[in-house]
Amino acid sequence: MEIKTTRYGLCLVELGTHMNNGNLYVSLVHECGEPIADISKNIIPLIAKDEFCANIFNISPALWNDIMASGYFESTGENVASGYCDYPIYKLVKQVA
Repeated sequence: MEIKTTRYGLCLVELGTHMNNGNLYVSLVHECGEPIADISKNIIPLIAKDEFCANIFNISPALWNDIMASGYFESTGENVASGYCDYPIYKLVKQVA
């Protein structure tokens, strides 16, 4: 899955699972292989296999807008509290090889 970003150019979305709980791991990597951002945050609650807690507090608004414009993800409207933050839950809605 590719995302054209304003600041970093063409990036790839990498998917995986966290070993400790099976939560979806979503990462953004530059086309040359350099890590750009962890899109997901591994927070313990059990959520659906295609859902993740969005790491919105560590991603710039411009980059987050690029990620959302890709059409790969949509908000579920739910949040998970962790510490002093409420992380929104997003769902993987489109996956392209």
